[in-house]
Amino acid sequence: MADGHHIKCKRVDKSVPHIDQSEGNNYECGHELFTHQTVKFTADQAMLRMNKNFKYPRPFQGNLYDSELGYWMIPVIRNERIGDQLRRRSTYNVVIASTGGVVDVIAELTDGNFMKCTKTTRRPEEFLKADLRVGYLCGTEFFDINHLKSTAKLAKAGHSSKTYPKLYHDENYAEAKWIFPLFPNGRFFAKSRMYGKYVLVMDKSFGIIFAAMHSLDTIKPCEETLRGLDTAPPELGDFICHLTEFPNKHLIDTVEVGCKALGNLRRKFPARYEGPLFNVHGPYFTWPLIPDKFFKKSNC
Repeated sequence: MADGHHIKCKRVDKSVPHIDQSEGNNYECGHELFTHQTVKFTADQAMLRMNKNFKYPRPFQGNLYDSELGYWMIPVIRNERIGDQLRRRSTYNVVIASTGGVVDVIAELTDGNFMKCTKTTRRPEEFLKADLRVGYLCGTEFFDINHLKSTAKLAKAGHSSKTYPKLYHDENYAEAKWIFPLFPNGRFFAKSRMYGKYVLVMDKSFGIIFAAMHSLDTIKPCEETLRGLDTAPPELGDFICHLTEFPNKHLIDTVEVGCKALGNLRRKFPARYEGPLFNVHGPYFTWPLIPDKFFKKSNC
């Protein structure tokens, strides 16, 4: 899917129309489970915003339904921060009829098409028994919610600082928000460290609102998502292949370049890896490693 997760396809008999016989009212999409209440609340919010010059809902355009059906789509709304969630594009969307009835929950794929999520009887408490963790996906970088909480505590403790945290004003928000530099791989902001492109956005009481990507004077909210707990710890060492040494930083930078190319079917790389398994679940991909420089995307 567009957020890097995978979703199972369903086998159907093309000779007969497929009817979903599931009695469940919840929807399962890869690592995500959306309750009937969440989906219904999202549909209700869509109707309140219909034809009022909001970004969402908007007419559905995609591969699943005929445009003559007049369906609309809106990102799944997970909590009360409705405005924040409807300002960004989402992998998961609710499709509604013009009358407000729920049609489907769909997931956006890496090629821009959509796939229907599966109706299920599974409950959130059952679903979350799996080794999953909530967080935010910013491009290719995932931030665990526990890391965000620790960052928020650090921001609150240093609120008297002249640098960070600092108030962020934007016309999209009624009130100013606190922002504080956010670092991946368990690292935290320090006065001696230059901040990067990620920030944590908080309310006046330093409650977490969302993680975001920071560029010039604008912030772009990242997508709230779930990830498996079996992620590999960051590799800190260098590697030597015969007589060639690859510094750790060059490896990390190469991985970032490769990850940005995922999902493009016109490229040769990243290529799927079919060898022995590692200590984290796949799928795995390969990307050419060149000393002192990066593999050119034009060669993919």
